[in-house]
Amino acid sequence: MVAGSLVVQAIFWLSDGGALTDFPGDEERFIFLAFQILGHFGGVPAFTVHMPGWPLMIAALLKVFGYESLWIVGIYNRVLLAAMAGATFLILGRFTRRSIAVSVAVLSLTMGYNDRLATFVLTDLPYGAASVFAVAALLPGLASVRAGGWLGLAGLALATKTLLRSTGILSAVCAAGVVLATTPGRAAGRARRALAVLVPVLGAVLVVATYNFGVGEGFRPPRAYTALAALGALGPWFSHTPDTPAVRQFAALVPEVSQQRLLQGAPDVLWVAGYRFIKAGHGDQFALGALAERVLAETLTELRGEYIKGLARASLVGLVYPAHKILLPARWWQFPSQPNEGARFERDVPACGLQGMFGPWFQDAWCVGFQELRAKLEFRPQWLGAAGTPSGERPLAFRMARNVRIVALPLYSGVSTVAALIYLLCQASMRRAALVIASFIVADVTLLLLFTYIADVDRYLTHVQPLCLVVTSLALVHRLDVMLSSRV
Repeated sequence: MVAGSLVVQAIFWLSDGGALTDFPGDEERFIFLAFQILGHFGGVPAFTVHMPGWPLMIAALLKVFGYESLWIVGIYNRVLLAAMAGATFLILGRFTRRSIAVSVAVLSLTMGYNDRLATFVLTDLPYGAASVFAVAALLPGLASVRAGGWLGLAGLALATKTLLRSTGILSAVCAAGVVLATTPGRAAGRARRALAVLVPVLGAVLVVATYNFGVGEGFRPPRAYTALAALGALGPWFSHTPDTPAVRQFAALVPEVSQQRLLQGAPDVLWVAGYRFIKAGHGDQFALGALAERVLAETLTELRGEYIKGLARASLVGLVYPAHKILLPARWWQFPSQPNEGARFERDVPACGLQGMFGPWFQDAWCVGFQELRAKLEFRPQWLGAAGTPSGERPLAFRMARNVRIVALPLYSGVSTVAALIYLLCQASMRRAALVIASFIVADVTLLLLFTYIADVDRYLTHVQPLCLVVTSLALVHRLDVMLSSRV
């Protein structure tokens, strides 16, 4: 299954000309950290903004294939997608016929993330893949009291997910809860099996915390980034910025912007404020994170009515996705305009976007050095020459995949997923599998709703789409089997 999937992914890779999508901003932070790990910038990398998992993987790939060969990340993504198809086959194969499991695994190769996220140097694809691998290991681990090896593998997959994004720890806690509640045996044995899932995750978090402490940063989870990112994602949806103590303290850092419209402006305003907070000596990134969290808490408290309304609207967008652009008004899913965009900042501004994100410890010289380094990176392998069709006619396999994806839309829509989970939870033989998959989907979607309103729905929902396809396929096959057996 994996070998066939690799062939398909190779065709897709060539159809893109082997090229990565140049995504300035988000990807630059991971690339910088990767090169800092490789020793290309002074200082020791501290993982206070991002967890180290993805930068470490990029650094390892560049170390093996050459420091300019960024295109290797695209090949890694394609291998990951092929492995995800194999994991999908293993999951389905536990509950249905081999031919159906193969069919669904092949169908997974047509999903949108196979061409959208495969060309990004972002964490979205490996983050979603870690969930699929964890589910594939958890299911056999739950079926027996002597399946500690499978549970350990699930724990490693969840530790990887957490090292990619700290939010992965919620999936680990949910998975451990399912293991504790559903595995056979006595309470002490169930607790040991739950710990087999949770301990690798807690160990990974402890390693990162210990490392940051060792380089002089203290215990520094990516706190400032999380709170500021949430403000940048939620703020533009609100009618105004409330007048609260923390908001006033934060607004004083950017007097060029009206306080009433502070959160409705471009997210860059928030990063300038954060940069000035640290540079002026008000505190470090940890103190900035505490202030940003107070701003977020006070804003959501003061505007709780708007926030709840936004959550309901975003939930409906997620339920009807991918038909949301047809069925719902654009103002429900289209990110609002940003009236503060283009605000003029004339003093104490970051020398580059990376300095605004990481803070004043990011040296001015690194801004220039990174741009010089970035200009040398190969987003497409030079040895590929004229092969591939990045802008021409797509191969037949690629066009067929797009057509099949349109037909398969109902299999990964929000409504179908919810209905499938409810159906499977009502079936005794499928309840445990449904609980496992539901725990991952609910954990990821809940965080996306609470902190982003799923603002970039086409990107963020790909974190759970592979599992949505699995659960709807399981429900459909199970229902068909019941109907056929009743006729016999």
